Amino acid sequence: DRYAAIDLNKTVAYGNMRRTFLGWGLKDDVFLPAVAEVLKGYEQSDKPWFATLMTTGTHHPYNISNEYAAQFSSRTHAAYHLADESIKDMMERMEQSGMLANTLVLIVGDESRITRNRSGIPSIIGGNWGVLVIKTPENIAHVSHEYFLHPDVQTSVLDYLGLPLEGQYFRSVFREYKEFRPFMVAGGHSKRWFA
Repeated sequence: DRYAAIDLNKTVAYGNMRRTFLGWGLKDDVFLPAVAEVLKGYEQSDKPWFATLMTTGTHHPYNISNEYAAQFSSRTHAAYHLADESIKDMMERMEQSGMLANTLVLIVGDESRITRNRSGIPSIIGGNWGVLVIKTPENIAHVSHEYFLHPDVQTSVLDYLGLPLEGQYFRSVFREYKEFRPFMVAGGHSKRWFA
């Protein structure tokens, strides 16, 4: 099935598994809980494992039904709400199975409408900037108010594991940095670049 990276026939059936109107993925409330069930099988192995999940539910025109969207102020709000609830469902299933006791979970967004600059003004680079949330087994509580780059994700994982950080230009979100780091962002849609 080209609409899912996992064989959903080997998992518990969830909701409506047919093709969505977008034709490029399952709805978040179907996909994410089903993946949690698949990951339980990985957890039974004595070998380390890595999984990447990509969803499309919060990308315009949003992978939600018109009936669901009608319950919210906008389709955007409805899509974000469904994604939040679906991630919560997935995480609860992982917690109940005991998986979160030894699993590092990273939730990364490739865009963010909530990105703001230091003055609190919505940033025009939000269309190129994402959000990163990390759930550690120890429930480390840390908030970074700095922008991060996608290569910072791998640096953060290495830092969390206590491994050497080779790409010193990249930063760990688990640390605070006092020095400014220059960077450039370019957007194909906006036809702009920022440095």
